[in-house]
Amino acid sequence: METYEAMGRVEEKVLPIYLLADELKVLKAIAEIEKKHEANPEILPTYTEIEKLAKVDDLGAILHLLESKELLERKFMKNKDTYWLTEWGREAKEFGVVDTRRTRSTSLRST
Repeated sequence: METYEAMGRVEEKVLPIYLLADELKVLKAIAEIEKKHEANPEILPTYTEIEKLAKVDDLGAILHLLESKELLERKFMKNKDTYWLTEWGREAKEFGVVDTRRTRSTSLRST
């Protein structure tokens, strides 16, 4: 970041994401729980609550991956681990999933 400042430029963060279907399900589940939390602060986006809505295999791995992509952040609230969407997580949810079939077919046509 200091390098950009020295050059007189502003560092821009780019959304570095592709999402798979299960990751998108988890982001949507968290968003839904966050809305419920606004009306009832006792409802938190915990592992158990996310699992009920997302219904994916290996939720722990997906949560870890989404956290590494900076699409969600983990916070300890009311003696529980909770998972909250970041601004990037909200944006990524709107982009949807990557269709690898389309990507492959496009690259095959161009060669």
